[in-house]
Amino acid sequence: MPDHLVKELFTGIHISPIVGRSRHLFASANTPTAPSTTFPSIIGPMKHRYIIEGDPGTGKSTLLSKIANAALERGYFVEMYHCALNPQKAEHVVRAGDELALTKSIEPHTTKAGPQDRVIDMNECTNPAIVGKYAELLREDLALYDQLLQRAYRFLKEAKRAHDVLESYYVPNMNFGQIDELWHKVKDRILAYAAEARASVVRSLDLQQ
Repeated sequence: MPDHLVKELFTGIHISPIVGRSRHLFASANTPTAPSTTFPSIIGPMKHRYIIEGDPGTGKSTLLSKIANAALERGYFVEMYHCALNPQKAEHVVRAGDELALTKSIEPHTTKAGPQDRVIDMNECTNPAIVGKYAELLREDLALYDQLLQRAYRFLKEAKRAHDVLESYYVPNMNFGQIDELWHKVKDRILAYAAEARASVVRSLDLQQ
């Protein structure tokens, strides 16, 4: 299925002599209140959406990486949104310029497919006999994952409560006006360095001519 989807998305589009650009971002976060994501607002306007479903380990992230690499090879600008729990994994891929988005639908961030969306079920790539053999172990792993995730959220809530107590002590004694003043000074220094660097490049080019 992965190779078939790559062929489907890039039919007639040849490898480009200029490699495309990629931008790596996060669209989800694990907060003290609950998991949150902004990705629905990103893919909402997209005309072509692929929803990738499947059990853990069925190759959803691998499929997204293959598609992203194929797009880069053909000169596209690609946005890759990574998993907050495992930053090495991509959760969503957007091929900018032609309104194409591919997103994983998996807890805790699920995407409900619309009537025009294409659903890719990675479970179809698995061997039912092997999956059935380890079904009980898979259920235990999923239950343990959920248990650990809920425990992590409890720790985040406790950390947030401790942080709020600390803020109640130091916020009333902070001079935010001086912080803003320092921010402007640092910004002006950075801009001055940038202007000096540009001027140096211009002088160097003038001397070469």
